[in-house]
Amino acid sequence: MDGKIYGVSLGLNSVALVYDKQLIESLGLKSPSWPMTWKDFGDLAAEITKAAKKEGGYAGIQDGGGYEPALESWVRQRGLNLYTPDGKLGFTEKDLVEFLAYWSDLRKRKACVAPDVQALDKLTVENSMLSLGKAAMSFANSNQLVAFQAINKSKLGITMFPTGGQSAKPGQYLKPSQLWSVSARAKDQETAVKIVDFFVSNPDAGLLLGAERGIPASSKVLAAVEPTLDELGKDMSRYITFISDKVGDLPPPPPQGAGEIQSVLRRVNEQVGFGKLSETEAAKQFFNDANAALSRG
Repeated sequence: MDGKIYGVSLGLNSVALVYDKQLIESLGLKSPSWPMTWKDFGDLAAEITKAAKKEGGYAGIQDGGGYEPALESWVRQRGLNLYTPDGKLGFTEKDLVEFLAYWSDLRKRKACVAPDVQALDKLTVENSMLSLGKAAMSFANSNQLVAFQAINKSKLGITMFPTGGQSAKPGQYLKPSQLWSVSARAKDQETAVKIVDFFVSNPDAGLLLGAERGIPASSKVLAAVEPTLDELGKDMSRYITFISDKVGDLPPPPPQGAGEIQSVLRRVNEQVGFGKLSETEAAKQFFNDANAALSRG
């Protein structure tokens, strides 16, 4: 439409911090909550590690230095984005050095898991540090709370990522879980539009879908769905409602080649963790490899 591609959101979610609420409260500590700075977050993680006294490399938080959404929130709080509208990296080596150094400090304080433990995380719910019993807190997406609770015996909680402080920009944003689009070459565009309209604005469709594909973006659908949700579904709904006035704009869409960036970030963070690279060397390596991936598309 006017040379641009549009999509209609089926549901809303955002990144979130999922944590072992039952354990943290049993240790006599306060659960993480907004607004919590990155410093406060690191201090809490260190307190959890110390108070839990668990074997097997247990720590307060996963090592998030190799987790792209954590980096994205970090740079957005500085008024930047992971990518520019023209598909380039939208932050500097200095931003990444400081991000990697933050996690190096947490490793030294045993606030986050060691690199050999973090290597077990394959970025799925099942082998996250929280689900493997290696950490009390893990980064996730809000609509994954149901999946996390299904495989964790302790009662879990959900809250926002740490903030960059009072003067910082919002790090998070509301994400469409899926987008509906109708092809300009569709043979029956009128019927296609009716199908999309049914899914996104009809309460009957909302009752069938529930919250698994995100919280309904339509207030009418949400009003019909919310009373039917179980406690976890209501937790997700309350979370999206709570953060809605605390988030920033949707960033530019990732460019072609961006799928490799998570792997590059994880690799350089592991090399820092194992003492193979300094944070400055790792940032330089990241920019070289990430720019090469983006140029290949």
